[in-house]
Amino acid sequence: EIIGQRIETLIPERYRGNHARHVVEFGRSKVKARLMSERREIAGVRKNGEEFPAEAAISQVSQGDDIVFSVVLRDMTVRKRLEQRQRFLAEAGEKLASSFGSSETLNHVARLAVPTMADGCILGNRVGNGFLAGAAAHVDPGIEEMLDEVGRAGPLIPPKDHPLTEILEKPSPVVLQPNAASRLIETSVDPAYLRAVKAMNPQSALFLPLVARDQLIGVLTLFRTKRSFDRDDLGFAEDFARLAARSPRRIR
Repeated sequence: EIIGQRIETLIPERYRGNHARHVVEFGRSKVKARLMSERREIAGVRKNGEEFPAEAAISQVSQGDDIVFSVVLRDMTVRKRLEQRQRFLAEAGEKLASSFGSSETLNHVARLAVPTMADGCILGNRVGNGFLAGAAAHVDPGIEEMLDEVGRAGPLIPPKDHPLTEILEKPSPVVLQPNAASRLIETSVDPAYLRAVKAMNPQSALFLPLVARDQLIGVLTLFRTKRSFDRDDLGFAEDFARLAARSPRRIR
């Protein structure tokens, strides 16, 4: 489909004018090859219009009066995502390590999780055979207030079919998708929790055990309204959960 079209088709429209000028300038130079992203980051565009971070190398060969340009365009989405996540985890570690109060620590965790990893989250401390929501966050302030009500309502004792019960029995991540809201509504009885879940109407939910010294001390629940959690998301979230479990002055 792309054969015969101008190469600018692969570039976001707002960059096409500059790109054409850079190619002309490169053709007039004596340089035979150059990384086009050596001075600034560049972007490509997919067939569906989605933009992605890219790296490109261009070379030129003279053929009589003509110049033939060869361009290699590489999708850098995965590398950029890994770099961003590494920076995020490093910064999160610093913030959590410098948090001295238990409530402050919990709020730090919630604020870091949203919106980087999810649209909403509840951070619960283990209390006997249940969990007490110590902090919550959501991209929608109205829904965040509902999530705060879950904590104020007291410890949540999950029914046997609820994912939190699975966490209590075996501290391993639990993922609900698609239509996580239906499963949570079917297996929940706490009124405040039900109101919050209905308001969020999550497509996906990820429950991550917080383990310290081989003891389950809490759970981090992440909610996404539209997107699903893939394997890469799970690995990122597990790394974050390990940081949160090691943070100082946890509520017990």
